Amino acid sequence: HQTAIAWRRRRMLVAAITVLMLAALANWPYAIDDGRTEERTRMALWLVGQGRFDEAQARIGQIERGHPRPGVLHFRFGRALMVRGQTDAAIRHLERAAASNPPPETDLILGQALLAADRPADAVPRLRRAHESGPDAALAGFDLARALAASGDRNGAVRVLQRVRPERADDGESWRALGELALELRVPRLAEGFLRQATRVDPRSASGFERLGLAIALTGRLPEAIAAFEQAV
Repeated sequence: HQTAIAWRRRRMLVAAITVLMLAALANWPYAIDDGRTEERTRMALWLVGQGRFDEAQARIGQIERGHPRPGVLHFRFGRALMVRGQTDAAIRHLERAAASNPPPETDLILGQALLAADRPADAVPRLRRAHESGPDAALAGFDLARALAASGDRNGAVRVLQRVRPERADDGESWRALGELALELRVPRLAEGFLRQATRVDPRSASGFERLGLAIALTGRLPEAIAAFEQAV
């Protein structure tokens, strides 16, 4: 008889624990988005696109309180502000994103914003991290070289630029941009290498041959420079 009573008590205890567990699971704050958060976020981003920044800012403040990933929210908002030229406001939101489980692109976009705001020294650590581990390492390397040069570290800029290559070998515009930066850093041999690749990829680019001619001229090889200039013409 006592064994039966003990067995019934054990069954009741197990049942009670099961009910408590189910109640806890039913009320657990999973932060599952039912679609309304994304809809409200897109509306705020649309307001940014329309230049209605104060309205967008007010909406973001409301959305943030219930957002499951506020770092992502501030990243998206900061990037949208950056596109619209609201650099200082973009930096504030991107810095908040960086402090709260941000997307991997945050360092690059924040570094670019800081560079656009004439804060190259602040941009350097962000861009260095993006260059070393971010998904857009090539673009981050180009911007890192610019930031280092703007902050007075020309040698560091040259070292970084020597390792940068476009993500796509057939991207003539990127090769030209690298060559332009090498010319600005007064490294004509490095510029020549970039610009030769640019003209191979895009042999109908007059500006590519013109800049190549300048790079060659700066090394003192004037007949070769003249040939590049003639090709540009």
